[in-house]
Amino acid sequence: MLVQALLVAAAYYVTWLIDGILGWQTATRPIVLGTVTGLLCGDIVTGIIMGASLEAVYMGISGIGGVVAADYRSGTAIGVGLVIG
Repeated sequence: MLVQALLVAAAYYVTWLIDGILGWQTATRPIVLGTVTGLLCGDIVTGIIMGASLEAVYMGISGIGGVVAADYRSGTAIGVGLVIG
């Protein structure tokens, strides 16, 4: 279980680095993060399915009027990790 938690954290960190360093803002969207998490945890099909489901939920998220939007990144990484585990 500890290894899988470290793999989920690594997937989150890798996509965060791609977003921060390269400026590719879609790297942390649920469809991409779910796929990367599924790839690292060993079940890419479940990662893609969960990522697509969560992408449909979080597709319209934006902070309007100073409201802080929900953190879809950690929700996706933890959710996909729990489903695969």
